[in-house]
Amino acid sequence: MLSAFMVVTVLVLLGILGVLIDIARNLRWARKAYQHYASCAFVVRTGDRHCGFAIKHIAGFSIWCYEQGKWTLLAHCGQPGCECGPPPGKPGSYEGQVVRKECPPK
Repeated sequence: MLSAFMVVTVLVLLGILGVLIDIARNLRWARKAYQHYASCAFVVRTGDRHCGFAIKHIAGFSIWCYEQGKWTLLAHCGQPGCECGPPPGKPGSYEGQVVRKECPPK
């Protein structure tokens, strides 16, 4: 009777281990997919941490920072010939606010 209990316990533990391995594999796949899609929208660059940001947007969006009562362009949208303006129409809610503004497609 004791050996049957041990066999069942080992089988249950192996089943739990299999489920944990499957979860870890799915999480790894999800992380890789997220990193791929996130890298399509942003390119990380080093240095120049203006307003706490160190990213350069390469999609159809420009990044603006509200400082000293006006909007400042932080990152160009990356489209050739785009001026990324005018700045956002509403004043910022607080000093250092960063917003993303869509640029028209070129």
